[in-house]
This record gives sequence, C-alpha cells and structure tokens, in this order.
Amino acid sequence: MGLLILLGAIAGEAVLRSRPGWLPPQWQIRMHERTRKHRTVPHADIGFLLHPHQHQQTRNRDYDYLKETDAHGFPNREPWPEQAEIVFLGDSLLTGEGVGIDHQFSTLIDRQLPNLKVINFGVPGAGPERQYRVYRQFDIGHHPHVVVACWYLASDLDNDTHFDAWLKDDGGMTFNRFRLTYARRAAPKPPISRLTRLLRRSVLYGYGQAWLQHIDGERTPWRARRQFDDGTEMIFDERKLPFITTAVTAEDPRLLRAMASLKRLQALAASRQAKVVVMLLPSKEEMYFGDAVETETPTMLTRMRQYLHSARVPTIDLYEILRRRGRTQVPFFPRDSHLNHDGNRIVAEYFVAWWQAQDGLM
Repeated sequence: MGLLILLGAIAGEAVLRSRPGWLPPQWQIRMHERTRKHRTVPHADIGFLLHPHQHQQTRNRDYDYLKETDAHGFPNREPWPEQAEIVFLGDSLLTGEGVGIDHQFSTLIDRQLPNLKVINFGVPGAGPERQYRVYRQFDIGHHPHVVVACWYLASDLDNDTHFDAWLKDDGGMTFNRFRLTYARRAAPKPPISRLTRLLRRSVLYGYGQAWLQHIDGERTPWRARRQFDDGTEMIFDERKLPFITTAVTAEDPRLLRAMASLKRLQALAASRQAKVVVMLLPSKEEMYFGDAVETETPTMLTRMRQYLHSARVPTIDLYEILRRRGRTQVPFFPRDSHLNHDGNRIVAEYFVAWWQAQDGLM
C-alpha cells in the first residue's frame, strides 16, 4: 500500500508539473519567476547593471523574446545618439522584459517622435535612488531636455529600502544577491525539517494545501485569477495585494527616501539644463483590485500623489489610462508582472500625447 501511495504521489507530481495551468496562481507565478533571471555585473555605486552585450532568447509560458543590451548593459540600439532630448530612468518595466528592445515603450516613443532622440537607462529593480545614481553616472554629455523617472511603486520603494541597507552594510554580498535574500534575512524563520522542506517544494503538496484553504474559506487562492472576454486568463500575485490596502503615514521612511532621491535628481538635472518628470506605473494588482480602496485609505499611492503634487513635480500618472484601456485590452502578461506589447503601446501613445500637449513647455 505504501508503495502504491508513493507511486501515486510521483505520478500526481509529474502530471501537475506538466499541466501548470491547473496550479493555484501563486504556484504558477513562482514557477514563472524561475524562468526570469537577469545576467548582471556588480557596480559599486549603482549596485548592479545588466550584463553588457546580452543576446539571449528567453522563453516561458508568457513570452518568447530576445533580451538584448548595449555596451553599458542598457536596452538600447547602438550607437547612442550624441544628443538625447529624452532620457528614461526606471526598473525592469522600462527594460522591455517580455517584449524586447524594439517593442518597449521608450523605443515606440522614439519612433513616434522622430525629431527627438531617446535613451533608455532602465535597470531591473532600480528605485528612485538607483535611478538618480544611473543618471549621475551615465548621462554625461547627452544634455537631455527632459529626464523621465519611471516609478513602479509596488516594488521600487522596497527596492530602495534594500539598497539603502546594502550601502550601510553589504555583508560581503553583491547587491543583487543582497536584495534577493533580503526578506529571508530580515525576517528569519525557525528551522524546518528536511521532510517539510521537501514538501514545500512539491507541486502536489501545494495544490492540496490550496484546496484545503479554499474549502476552509479563510483564504481562496484561486481568487487571484480572472478570465477576460477575449479568453485571456490573468494571474495576480497575492503578495502584492497588501500594498493596495495598507495605510501608510506621511512620514513613512520609503516616501521620505524617495522624495529625497527625487530632489537630488532634480538638482542634478537642473545643473545640466534639464527638467525631471515622474511617470507613475501601476502594477496589474493595483489596476484590477485598487478601485475600491484607493480613495478610502491613505495608501502609498495616495501619499505619493500628495507629495508629488505639493512639490509641483510634473507627473505622468498612468493608472487611469491603463485601467480604462485595460477593460478591453489586457496590458500585462498573464503571470508576469511586466507590460505586454499592448501595455507598452498604451504607455507610448499616452506619453506622446502628453508630450505634444506641452506645446514647447518641456
């Protein structure tokens, strides 16, 4: 009997691993994230950059694209223009993850504004402070008119928390390793047995655990899944849902740190005769779950909007346009957190319309 149970468990494990669409959303996301790895090089001031001259085909259930970088590790075609009117700073939503250089929104903007030149300084995990340091390090000699800092609040502010901790004490680790292990080190869990560790890696165990939670009614792992009219199924990351509802104070260190980094970026840009614009990019969880709570509680998003408004920072807020267009045109990949081809097109079109509406003010 024991042998039959073991063989049945092995067979069940194999079946579920071959049918990932049957798994609870969080397991699908976890399996997807294992396929998404960045080749990086350490950088003492910035933490890390993408490895230069990458030419790597990346395939998973969400996309199949060619990941490319230039001689500095940024997602640009070479050579760089001698004069770049617009410089973009940001994290992996800017680097064309899942779509590649030719379909990322900075490239689409460059094509739609043919009289202007654009440089993309995107780095995975780059929050406001790392963005400032990238601009300080790499924009010498390009003298853009506008520096666009793309902020993905759901991750970037925590990324800067990790970066600040690394600057104070790196523990002998590269920043990439430091940030990826930060949560485990900041909140260590009690030791577990080998059997428990093995069970947690089991897809069959995770599937059964999710069903028990579903039946119990306390949590419903399958709620983080939505079917759209065009047949697209969207998977949401439950780990990001608390960001939408958690109230924060105006003195939250993440907010203060971000605004301090922004002031340094503004001062540096002004010394180079450039203006800074902040672009706010939502997570897909905020898009589809944020409407009911956004105006009822002082969340990180509402606090950040207040800070930017009070400081009179020109802001391109993409939340509403992506929500509106997202009702009929899904702008994110099903499991991945990044913008798909439609999402990059929506952002590019909105930015171009915003730019043209400035009528020379920029």
